[in-house]
Amino acid sequence: MMTERVLYEDESIVAIDKPYQMAYSGAKSGQAQLDRLLTRLAQRIAPESGKLHVVRTLDKQTTGIVLFAKNLERQAQLRDAYEEGRVEQRYRCLVKGIPDEEKAKISIPLVKLIKGRDMHLEPVKNPRTELNVYNVSTEYHIVNSNSTNCALLGATVSKDISHQIRAHLSYGAGCTLIGDKKYNLKDRNVPPRISPTAMTRLNLKPNQFRHLPMFMHLNQLLIPRGGPGSKYISIRAPVPHAFYYVLNKLRLLKK
Repeated sequence: MMTERVLYEDESIVAIDKPYQMAYSGAKSGQAQLDRLLTRLAQRIAPESGKLHVVRTLDKQTTGIVLFAKNLERQAQLRDAYEEGRVEQRYRCLVKGIPDEEKAKISIPLVKLIKGRDMHLEPVKNPRTELNVYNVSTEYHIVNSNSTNCALLGATVSKDISHQIRAHLSYGAGCTLIGDKKYNLKDRNVPPRISPTAMTRLNLKPNQFRHLPMFMHLNQLLIPRGGPGSKYISIRAPVPHAFYYVLNKLRLLKK
Protein backbone atom coordinates (compact mmCIF):
# COMPACT_ATOMS: atom_id res chain seq x y z
CA MET A 1 0.00 0.00 0.00
CA MET A 2 1.29 3.46 -0.91
CA THR A 3 0.05 4.84 2.41
CA GLU A 4 2.83 2.84 4.06
CA ARG A 5 5.35 4.69 1.89
CA VAL A 6 4.37 8.18 3.07
CA LEU A 7 7.52 9.90 4.34
CA TYR A 8 6.13 13.29 5.28
CA GLU A 9 2.78 15.06 5.45
CA ASP A 10 1.58 18.45 6.61
CA GLU A 11 -1.37 20.70 5.80
CA SER A 12 -0.22 21.38 2.23
CA ILE A 13 2.21 18.69 1.01
CA VAL A 14 2.73 14.93 0.98
CA ALA A 15 5.97 13.11 0.17
CA ILE A 16 6.12 9.41 -0.68
CA ASP A 17 8.95 6.95 -1.21
CA LYS A 18 8.72 5.75 -4.83
CA PRO A 19 9.88 2.17 -5.45
CA TYR A 20 12.11 1.02 -8.31
CA GLN A 21 10.55 0.64 -11.77
CA MET A 22 7.33 2.47 -10.90
CA ALA A 23 6.57 5.07 -13.57
CA TYR A 24 4.43 8.11 -12.87
CA SER A 25 2.52 7.56 -16.11
CA GLY A 26 2.75 5.65 -19.38
CA ALA A 27 3.06 2.16 -17.87
CA LYS A 28 1.59 -0.83 -19.66
CA SER A 29 -1.80 -2.14 -18.59
CA GLY A 30 -1.48 -4.18 -15.41
CA GLN A 31 1.81 -2.55 -14.34
CA ALA A 32 2.07 -0.31 -11.31
CA GLN A 33 1.74 3.37 -12.19
CA LEU A 34 1.85 6.17 -9.66
CA ASP A 35 -0.88 8.39 -11.06
CA ARG A 36 -3.31 5.44 -11.06
CA LEU A 37 -2.87 5.18 -7.31
CA LEU A 38 -3.26 8.88 -6.50
CA THR A 39 -7.03 8.95 -6.09
CA ARG A 40 -7.01 6.14 -3.54
CA LEU A 41 -3.99 7.65 -1.78
CA ALA A 42 -5.65 11.08 -1.62
CA GLN A 43 -8.81 9.60 -0.14
CA ARG A 44 -6.78 8.14 2.69
CA ILE A 45 -4.34 10.93 3.52
CA ALA A 46 -6.02 14.06 2.11
CA PRO A 47 -9.79 13.41 2.31
CA GLU A 48 -10.58 17.14 2.66
CA SER A 49 -9.22 17.90 -0.81
CA GLY A 50 -9.72 14.51 -2.43
CA LYS A 51 -6.85 15.12 -4.83
CA LEU A 52 -3.06 15.29 -4.85
CA HIS A 53 -1.15 17.43 -7.35
CA VAL A 54 2.28 16.22 -8.44
CA VAL A 55 5.10 18.72 -7.98
CA ARG A 56 8.04 16.79 -9.42
CA THR A 57 8.33 13.18 -10.58
CA LEU A 58 11.31 10.82 -10.78
CA ASP A 59 12.51 8.67 -13.65
CA LYS A 60 11.17 5.12 -13.62
CA GLN A 61 14.55 3.66 -12.59
CA THR A 62 15.15 6.21 -9.82
CA THR A 63 13.88 5.54 -6.30
CA GLY A 64 13.12 7.95 -3.50
CA ILE A 65 11.11 11.05 -2.70
CA VAL A 66 8.21 12.18 -4.88
CA LEU A 67 6.48 15.34 -3.76
CA PHE A 68 2.76 16.20 -4.02
CA ALA A 69 0.76 19.28 -3.06
CA LYS A 70 -2.72 19.17 -1.56
CA ASN A 71 -3.85 22.26 -3.45
CA LEU A 72 -3.02 24.04 -6.69
CA GLU A 73 -1.63 27.13 -4.96
CA ARG A 74 1.02 25.11 -3.09
CA GLN A 75 1.78 23.12 -6.24
CA ALA A 76 2.49 26.34 -8.17
CA GLN A 77 4.57 27.72 -5.30
CA LEU A 78 6.75 24.61 -5.13
CA ARG A 79 7.15 24.36 -8.90
CA ASP A 80 8.38 27.96 -8.88
CA ALA A 81 10.85 27.04 -6.12
CA TYR A 82 12.22 24.20 -8.27
CA GLU A 83 12.53 26.48 -11.30
CA GLU A 84 14.34 29.10 -9.22
CA GLY A 85 16.76 26.53 -7.78
CA ARG A 86 15.49 26.83 -4.19
CA VAL A 87 14.87 23.10 -3.65
CA GLU A 88 18.00 21.14 -2.75
CA GLN A 89 17.90 17.53 -3.95
CA ARG A 90 20.40 15.06 -2.52
CA TYR A 91 20.96 11.69 -4.17
CA ARG A 92 22.91 8.51 -3.48
CA CYS A 93 24.46 6.96 -6.61
CA LEU A 94 26.37 3.70 -7.01
CA VAL A 95 28.85 4.01 -9.87
CA LYS A 96 31.53 2.07 -11.65
CA GLY A 97 34.81 3.94 -11.34
CA ILE A 98 36.21 6.25 -8.68
CA PRO A 99 36.37 9.99 -9.43
CA ASP A 100 39.80 11.59 -9.39
CA GLU A 101 38.57 14.30 -7.04
CA GLU A 102 37.07 13.61 -3.62
CA LYS A 103 34.41 16.24 -4.30
CA ALA A 104 33.74 18.56 -7.22
CA LYS A 105 31.16 20.65 -9.04
CA ILE A 106 30.40 19.63 -12.63
CA SER A 107 29.02 22.44 -14.79
CA ILE A 108 29.15 20.96 -18.29
CA PRO A 109 26.46 22.58 -20.48
CA LEU A 110 24.14 19.92 -21.86
CA VAL A 111 21.88 19.60 -24.87
CA LYS A 112 18.87 17.29 -25.13
CA LEU A 113 18.76 14.93 -28.11
CA ILE A 114 15.46 13.20 -28.93
CA LYS A 115 14.97 10.36 -31.39
CA GLY A 116 11.49 8.87 -31.40
CA ARG A 117 10.64 8.13 -27.76
CA ASP A 118 14.29 8.06 -26.71
CA MET A 119 15.94 11.03 -25.04
CA HIS A 120 19.52 11.48 -23.89
CA LEU A 121 21.81 14.34 -22.95
CA GLU A 122 25.13 15.20 -24.51
CA PRO A 123 27.73 17.90 -23.82
CA VAL A 124 27.31 21.03 -25.88
CA LYS A 125 29.81 21.04 -28.77
CA ASN A 126 29.31 24.59 -29.97
CA PRO A 127 27.53 26.94 -27.55
CA ARG A 128 27.10 29.56 -30.28
CA THR A 129 25.09 27.31 -32.60
CA GLU A 130 23.38 24.83 -30.26
CA LEU A 131 19.75 25.53 -29.39
CA ASN A 132 18.13 24.76 -26.01
CA VAL A 133 21.39 24.58 -24.06
CA TYR A 134 20.95 23.65 -20.38
CA ASN A 135 23.48 25.39 -18.11
CA VAL A 136 23.10 23.22 -15.02
CA SER A 137 25.46 22.05 -12.28
CA THR A 138 25.89 18.87 -10.23
CA GLU A 139 27.93 18.70 -7.05
CA TYR A 140 29.23 15.33 -5.91
CA HIS A 141 31.34 13.87 -3.13
CA ILE A 142 32.65 10.36 -2.54
CA VAL A 143 30.85 8.71 0.37
CA ASN A 144 32.87 5.49 0.08
CA SER A 145 35.00 3.59 -2.45
CA ASN A 146 37.28 0.56 -2.47
CA SER A 147 39.16 -2.03 -4.53
CA THR A 148 35.99 -3.14 -6.36
CA ASN A 149 36.43 0.00 -8.53
CA CYS A 150 32.96 1.01 -7.44
CA ALA A 151 32.00 4.08 -5.46
CA LEU A 152 29.01 5.34 -3.53
CA LEU A 153 28.59 9.01 -4.35
CA GLY A 154 26.45 11.75 -2.90
CA ALA A 155 25.16 14.06 -5.65
CA THR A 156 23.37 17.35 -5.07
CA VAL A 157 21.40 19.46 -7.54
CA SER A 158 18.99 22.36 -7.28
CA LYS A 159 17.95 23.64 -10.70
CA ASP A 160 18.07 20.46 -12.77
CA ILE A 161 16.78 18.51 -15.76
CA SER A 162 15.99 14.83 -16.30
CA HIS A 163 19.12 12.61 -16.63
CA GLN A 164 21.37 15.46 -15.50
CA ILE A 165 23.20 13.58 -12.75
CA ARG A 166 23.67 10.48 -14.89
CA ALA A 167 25.10 12.55 -17.74
CA HIS A 168 27.29 14.78 -15.58
CA LEU A 169 28.84 11.89 -13.66
CA SER A 170 29.60 10.10 -16.91
CA TYR A 171 30.92 13.03 -18.94
CA GLY A 172 32.42 15.02 -16.07
CA ALA A 173 33.66 12.48 -13.52
CA GLY A 174 34.29 9.45 -15.75
CA CYS A 175 31.88 7.31 -13.73
CA THR A 176 28.75 5.53 -14.96
CA LEU A 177 25.93 4.45 -12.71
CA ILE A 178 25.86 0.69 -12.36
CA GLY A 179 22.99 -0.61 -14.48
CA ASP A 180 22.89 2.51 -16.69
CA LYS A 181 23.32 1.56 -20.35
CA LYS A 182 22.34 4.97 -21.71
CA TYR A 183 25.36 6.87 -20.35
CA ASN A 184 27.99 4.12 -20.55
CA LEU A 185 30.44 5.89 -22.86
CA LYS A 186 32.65 2.84 -23.34
CA ASP A 187 29.91 0.59 -24.71
CA ARG A 188 26.64 2.28 -25.63
CA ASN A 189 23.41 0.39 -24.93
CA VAL A 190 25.18 -1.98 -22.51
CA PRO A 191 25.46 -1.29 -18.77
CA PRO A 192 29.00 -0.93 -17.44
CA ARG A 193 30.85 -4.18 -16.77
CA ILE A 194 31.88 -4.25 -13.12
CA SER A 195 35.19 -5.62 -11.88
CA PRO A 196 35.82 -9.33 -11.15
CA THR A 197 36.11 -8.45 -7.44
CA ALA A 198 32.69 -6.80 -7.48
CA MET A 199 31.22 -9.73 -9.44
CA THR A 200 32.55 -12.19 -6.86
CA ARG A 201 31.21 -10.22 -3.91
CA LEU A 202 27.77 -10.07 -5.55
CA ASN A 203 27.95 -13.77 -6.51
CA LEU A 204 27.29 -12.98 -10.17
CA LYS A 205 28.14 -15.06 -13.24
CA PRO A 206 30.12 -13.37 -16.08
CA ASN A 207 27.22 -11.80 -17.99
CA GLN A 208 24.85 -11.20 -15.11
CA PHE A 209 26.14 -7.63 -14.65
CA ARG A 210 23.78 -6.80 -17.54
CA HIS A 211 20.79 -7.47 -15.29
CA LEU A 212 21.78 -5.23 -12.40
CA PRO A 213 19.32 -2.38 -11.78
CA MET A 214 20.36 1.25 -11.78
CA PHE A 215 21.21 2.43 -8.27
CA MET A 216 20.13 6.07 -8.00
CA HIS A 217 18.10 7.19 -5.00
CA LEU A 218 16.75 10.61 -3.99
CA ASN A 219 17.37 10.37 -0.27
CA GLN A 220 16.80 13.97 0.89
CA LEU A 221 14.86 17.07 -0.13
CA LEU A 222 15.21 20.52 1.42
CA ILE A 223 12.00 22.40 0.57
CA PRO A 224 11.18 26.05 1.37
CA ARG A 225 8.14 26.50 3.57
CA GLY A 226 7.18 29.63 1.64
CA GLY A 227 8.79 32.23 -0.60
CA PRO A 228 12.48 33.20 -0.87
CA GLY A 229 14.18 33.49 2.52
CA SER A 230 11.76 31.16 4.31
CA LYS A 231 12.84 28.24 6.49
CA TYR A 232 13.23 24.77 5.00
CA ILE A 233 11.53 21.41 5.50
CA SER A 234 13.89 18.42 5.38
CA ILE A 235 12.46 15.14 4.05
CA ARG A 236 14.50 11.92 4.01
CA ALA A 237 14.03 8.49 2.43
CA PRO A 238 16.17 5.48 3.40
CA VAL A 239 17.88 3.61 0.56
CA PRO A 240 15.82 0.62 -0.65
CA HIS A 241 16.60 -2.85 0.70
CA ALA A 242 18.11 -4.01 -2.61
CA PHE A 243 20.39 -0.96 -2.72
CA TYR A 244 21.47 -1.55 0.89
CA TYR A 245 22.10 -5.23 0.18
CA VAL A 246 24.41 -4.45 -2.76
CA LEU A 247 26.27 -1.76 -0.80
CA ASN A 248 26.79 -4.23 2.02
CA LYS A 249 28.06 -6.95 -0.32
CA LEU A 250 30.44 -4.48 -1.98
CA ARG A 251 31.53 -3.23 1.47
CA LEU A 252 30.57 0.31 0.57
CA LEU A 253 28.33 1.14 3.49
CA LYS A 254 29.35 4.45 5.02
CA LYS A 255 32.36 4.11 7.31
